[in-house]
Amino acid sequence: MTFGEKLFQLRRQQGMSQEELADRLNVSRQAVSRWELGTALPDAPNLLNISDFFGVTTDYLLHDEFDSDGDIPAVKSTKDAMEKERNRQIGLLVILLLQAMACVFGLVAWFVVDFSLMALYSIVIHAVSIFAFERVYRKNRDGERADHYRRKFYQIAVWLIAYSPIRTVVGGIWALCLWQFAPTGYYPAVLVEGSILLVYLAVCLFVTLKLKEKA
Repeated sequence: MTFGEKLFQLRRQQGMSQEELADRLNVSRQAVSRWELGTALPDAPNLLNISDFFGVTTDYLLHDEFDSDGDIPAVKSTKDAMEKERNRQIGLLVILLLQAMACVFGLVAWFVVDFSLMALYSIVIHAVSIFAFERVYRKNRDGERADHYRRKFYQIAVWLIAYSPIRTVVGGIWALCLWQFAPTGYYPAVLVEGSILLVYLAVCLFVTLKLKEKA
């Protein structure tokens, strides 16, 4: 659209006559008419007044190829970057929700139903979500932003992933020790569960702090 067509459209959107617009801009009605007809262009001060009054950029007004402010390269680039960042955030949230679901399956398998298939579901979902994350947030494509999201992801994911394997390893060590050294039937559950929790917290905090140091 030409400058005149844009000015006409903006004026009509505001429900203003040429005379009303001229009064707001402190120019004659004939000047507004000439601008809209394309027989003249406003000088720099009037162009800035039009831009401020209608809340549009002078680039939009002066470039016929721009149909909106969003078509301006700098604005379009910013909008694209914001949209990409929003998609990254949504993707990260979805993947972390999958991790949380897998964590719930793992806890149910340990404490509620003792169902090996539930534990298998947990492992599969963890693996799939990590694979999906690495595919979406590839360093060679997103550079520093990929590193930023990778750190954020694993700082949270370690708390959702680590419990089941740590419980398996620590519990297995306790079972071996009790089988060899403890009296038959003796099972210090509080000590076992406490040691599992301590190892879990230690591993998660260590990974979280290490990743934070790299930020």
